[in-house]
Amino acid sequence: YGLFRAGIRQWLDVLRLDKKIIAASLPSDINAYVSLGYVMPLLDYLRELGRPVEPVLDLLGLDEGDLASQTRMIGLARENAAFELAAAMTADPDIGLHVGERVRLSCLGILGHLLLTCASLEEALVIQKRFGRLTRNIGHLSYAHDVEGYYLALYQPDGSPQRERQQIERLLAGTVALARELAGHHLS
Repeated sequence: YGLFRAGIRQWLDVLRLDKKIIAASLPSDINAYVSLGYVMPLLDYLRELGRPVEPVLDLLGLDEGDLASQTRMIGLARENAAFELAAAMTADPDIGLHVGERVRLSCLGILGHLLLTCASLEEALVIQKRFGRLTRNIGHLSYAHDVEGYYLALYQPDGSPQRERQQIERLLAGTVALARELAGHHLS
């Protein structure tokens, strides 16, 4: 347990450092970020369709070597632009849904590892809500359930940067994909 806590503290220190470095390079959107892990399924989708990923990487200011980072953050404006470019490259009006289907726990870095330690899907939803800021700082997800099922809502504070439809659909579809991965079976 002590090693686990020390690992999380070290990861958070690296995250703070990366945010400072990235903030310096993204003056227009330093206050809104998502983890590079959220962009990985977009690149995977482009590769599956046989499209080049280099234009998207160039737009994001990244190269292939940067993709291994578990702590790199991407400004929301750049992520929006990457989705717009990818949508144009694929002519896919539902690219957010298709990218969301490819989201896996491995995309979430340390948060994905935390989710793997959960004993139930409900516990995982609580952990995701509590530690979601490890992967993004815009909006928050809220969960509820009753006898008919679970409900998911995305809240964005007033005055926060607007997320485009593709990112919202990716987030919601990705959350369903993660729930299915954690549950070990298909959930409706």
